[in-house]
Amino acid sequence: DTDVADKSREEIRKDLERTAVELGPCDIGLPNIEYGIPDDKLLWVLDTIDEISDRYENE
Repeated sequence: DTDVADKSREEIRKDLERTAVELGPCDIGLPNIEYGIPDDKLLWVLDTIDEISDRYENE
């Protein structure tokens, strides 16, 4: 479970990587965005999701 508001970028990346490995890259997403997350952090998460998805889908 990714808690974007409280976790570091490193922790978020680990969670996203784990989801891609265990469930598949198509299961990575942000269904429940917490209010108040800074835009730059949210944009970083979306970019990271794209990066991880592309990597696992091309393997």
